[in-house]
Amino acid sequence: MVESGSVDDPAGKNGLNALTALMIGRGGTKSLSYEELTMTLYPWAASIGVQHDKEVTTIVGEVHSDHLDRFYVILRDLIVAPRFE
Repeated sequence: MVESGSVDDPAGKNGLNALTALMIGRGGTKSLSYEELTMTLYPWAASIGVQHDKEVTTIVGEVHSDHLDRFYVILRDLIVAPRFE
């Protein structure tokens, strides 16, 4: 969870937080495009989503515990080094 939401959008740039959140959630990482990311998560039945709100933005990941270590690396890269494509 990041304590930044739509209330923090600069004047005249409404929706910037929502756009940024969606780009993080659906943009891939520096090492994986979104398509490669989707193909990696599919066999694990894993998902990554983003919820943007007025005051906070939350990145949500869901995966079976058998794949948690590999999933964590991908989720971390989405947050730390997003592709923004």
